Amino acid sequence: MLLKVTDLTAHYEGAVCLKGISIDVADGEIVAIIGNNGAGKTTFLRTLTGLKKASSGNIIFNGKEIVNQSPPSIIKSGIAHVLQGRNLFKDMSVFENLKVGAYLRKDKQEINRDLDNIFISFPILKERRKQQAGTLSGGEQQMLAIARALMGKPKLLLLDEPTIGLSPIIVKEIGRLILKINKNQTSILLVEQNSRLALRLANRAYVIETGNIVLTGTGAELQHDERVKKAYLGH
Repeated sequence: MLLKVTDLTAHYEGAVCLKGISIDVADGEIVAIIGNNGAGKTTFLRTLTGLKKASSGNIIFNGKEIVNQSPPSIIKSGIAHVLQGRNLFKDMSVFENLKVGAYLRKDKQEINRDLDNIFISFPILKERRKQQAGTLSGGEQQMLAIARALMGKPKLLLLDEPTIGLSPIIVKEIGRLILKINKNQTSILLVEQNSRLALRLANRAYVIETGNIVLTGTGAELQHDERVKKAYLGH
């Protein structure tokens, strides 16, 4: 198992925001977490990558305990986190943002090869490589945020609301991109408000409500679950 989280709890301003969450992600999987705003999805991802301190529980990644390690240490272990809101260096160029994604790496020749591959996978970023990141469209910024994370060569990619605020056409493009990344042997943990898209992409999924995992199954199973349809799919 690539990632195994057991009984993870976290607090925010004295209140419990994660209440003993347990999930796992296997090599090669896309695993989705769906739930309403405020359910704890983003907090969970931030706790995985050390941006939020866990109160208790275990996070085993690639056979090693990483709970409450520093974010750089967790990134170095092979996890990349695309934050909600993209968090690009907006005054820097597309190319400079991509180079920042590889800041923990020392293999210069391999970095250059990976940049070439990024420009093949993201041709729009090649066209915009000298352009300031802040001048890109919302969809282009999201692609850059994902591409920058991939420059770290992660084993596991965490995506926090990658389609938020994007047009339906760009949402479909991001969905195709997620599948393509996964086919290139990167496991993905996807937090997504667009539950229909998330369940369509995911091998397995978890439903989180008020800091608790309340339901789990394959993406296909949850698409047909009446409780999920009623609460998250607009049926």
